[in-house]
Amino acid sequence: MPDVALEPPCRRPEFLLAAAGEPGRYVVKAPSAGAYFQIGEEEHFLLTRMDGTRNAEVLCAAFAGRFGQALALQLQPPDQVDW
Repeated sequence: MPDVALEPPCRRPEFLLAAAGEPGRYVVKAPSAGAYFQIGEEEHFLLTRMDGTRNAEVLCAAFAGRFGQALALQLQPPDQVDW
């Protein structure tokens, strides 16, 4: 079994991201679940970079550089995420 901590995070390809009208607000649509979620600038920043090429440490560093605050590195195996 691969070590989840070493796998570059990758968002589900079926997720659709769109601006929600207000500056800094976005919608993530999960068609397979028939659901959508409203997210902010920080979450959008991370989701758009979860393309499977950047590991969690790189994402955390990019987040800190953009928003000026540390992002805790807490990983959850994909099969345990409830979408």
